[in-house]
Amino acid sequence: MTKTHTTGGLTEKHHRLIELLVSGSSVTDAAAESGFSRAWAQHLMSDNVFFIAELERRRHESLMELRDRLRETVLTAASASMELLRDETVSPATRLQCACSILGKLERYFGEAKPPRTPEDVAGDVSRLRQSELFRSLGEDEREKAELIERSKTELNEEE
Repeated sequence: MTKTHTTGGLTEKHHRLIELLVSGSSVTDAAAESGFSRAWAQHLMSDNVFFIAELERRRHESLMELRDRLRETVLTAASASMELLRDETVSPATRLQCACSILGKLERYFGEAKPPRTPEDVAGDVSRLRQSELFRSLGEDEREKAELIERSKTELNEEE
């Protein structure tokens, strides 16, 4: 496959790997199907700020699509649960269990989803994780952040 670059320097192979991961494939299967070794795919997922940011963006987009598709089903289930909660013939223990179940799912499906990070945000987070607590301050190290971004750009242009 040619190395046609798209947004952010990621190739079609990178985007294929991302789509497979987002759709639920294992790292091993996604890597094999997209033409990468498992080790390289793992490296991209943990060290390449552009890959990480795009993977997060696609996961977030996928979550939003899933929420939209599930919304009607959840509303139907909520209506049925509300009828159960109002039904005096149903035991109080069952109604309490139903109410707790509904409340527990509200946050998961309707809570605010954390937005995906940009490559710069990922680089800052990785930089902070790598900082030694003894020798560096808690603030962002701009030099290391810039190095991570440059290294990520460079490795996307190199062969595996």
